[in-house]
Amino acid sequence: MDSPANSDLPSIYHFPDVYDAVLRASPAQVEAEVEAIAGLLERRGITRGHILEIGCGTGAHGILLAQRGFSVTGMDRSDAMLAGAARQAEKAGVPLTLARADWTDFTLDTGPLDAAIFMFETFPLITEYEDLVSHFASVRRHVRPGGLYIVDVDAHRRGVGTECGTFGERTVAIPGGWV
Repeated sequence: MDSPANSDLPSIYHFPDVYDAVLRASPAQVEAEVEAIAGLLERRGITRGHILEIGCGTGAHGILLAQRGFSVTGMDRSDAMLAGAARQAEKAGVPLTLARADWTDFTLDTGPLDAAIFMFETFPLITEYEDLVSHFASVRRHVRPGGLYIVDVDAHRRGVGTECGTFGERTVAIPGGWV
């Protein structure tokens, strides 16, 4: 999947400050989401550790999680958004490791992660079955057994979730394992 942010045609992903002003959720919503993420992790016994923020944009969630003591790797397809995340992290005085990678098929040099998050309702942009399979296989390669993968699908309509649950329970074979 090629990134529109790195094509010849400019998009909002070329302008991190504009993105933050126009598309990013309010600071209150981001804080509520981070509080929910931290609560979900804590219930799994994860109070410190390494988190991957997929589609990190300018790092809104990752910066707040780093301020809570987590080590955070932010991953995005857009060089401009990663540069924006680096500026925001420096401004906040927290370290973020940043990586340019495709959301659907990635290999990062991180070691096992305690959790991965995919926020700002970006996950539904992965629309092809093969890309979904590849995405889940990539996440599985990186998140340790017992780790957690948190996906924001529709926070605006449903609100910020604070519970883990299972729905539509089904096991699907993917290359190298199961989802």
